[in-house]
Amino acid sequence: MTAKHKEAVPANPTIKENYPVLSPKEAQQLYPDIIIDNKDFICAAHQECTAPLTCRCLDKKNKTAAFVEGSKKINKHHSKCPFSNENDEESSPEVNYQHREKQFVDSFTGEDVLYLYGNTYRKAKKPNSDTNGKKEGKLDGQQIVTIPPKNSNTLPTRQKQNRYETLRKQVDLFELSPENKVIDRMTGKTIRIKDIFLPIKSNDLSSNIKSRRTLIYYGLAFINEPKSEGKDFNIRFSETLELDIVKGKPAFFIDRETLYKKFPVIMEKWKDNKNMLVNVYIRAHLAINNGYINFDIDKEVLPEQFFVTLRK
Repeated sequence: MTAKHKEAVPANPTIKENYPVLSPKEAQQLYPDIIIDNKDFICAAHQECTAPLTCRCLDKKNKTAAFVEGSKKINKHHSKCPFSNENDEESSPEVNYQHREKQFVDSFTGEDVLYLYGNTYRKAKKPNSDTNGKKEGKLDGQQIVTIPPKNSNTLPTRQKQNRYETLRKQVDLFELSPENKVIDRMTGKTIRIKDIFLPIKSNDLSSNIKSRRTLIYYGLAFINEPKSEGKDFNIRFSETLELDIVKGKPAFFIDRETLYKKFPVIMEKWKDNKNMLVNVYIRAHLAINNGYINFDIDKEVLPEQFFVTLRK
């Protein structure tokens, strides 16, 4: 089947709880912070249907996303679903999607807003429920409402901004356009995205920089495989630093599962060339411990505080 679906239901129960039904565009906006797989959807055309759907172009923000059939050879739709083969009328029946009517008219401000709090990234808020049973969630500044408005002929206007509140989004923007201006959410000032990034070779202890936040170090690094089974991988920058009386290459350790889960494409390439250099970003203070230069960061928060990309 080549049918396109206007909406789909997240197959992941946890995601479904907060986002019961999504349009292709909404799914794109949730990638990769909440939705990480383009096949994590099922049909929304009938409440009993669990046919798999795929979100085409989920990871390509510059293209129009669409929900298409996950199984092209076998029709897996429920017999009562409009997309089932049992509905063989000449014209397709009207689909009664489990959708939410729009609650707002979006007014795009064109502003890029930077969220950079303290020493870590703010956790996403869970939807709140009020006494009327209305649930709200966040989609890059958007609001999802699961119950249509009552007796409302006009919709209020809502301003919408581009929010950069995860390391991945900040890195993506930095690599794409380092001179891009953003509004610092904390200070209200306009800065360039490159201002929150420090090249590792700058030899600065970020704790000495007069900034209210921890900035992001970046540079070329090697992914080093552990010598013993079950040990963590070592990510070591290629630049040699001299801080105080210590000289060395900054490094940090990360577990195998996190690397392969967050960066599957990079790790597949690394298996073919274990001496390859990659771009590494880490949001943490440089520190000196036992004669080594590393990063002052808790292991529990490290997965959210570093990011890896391929060299251009």
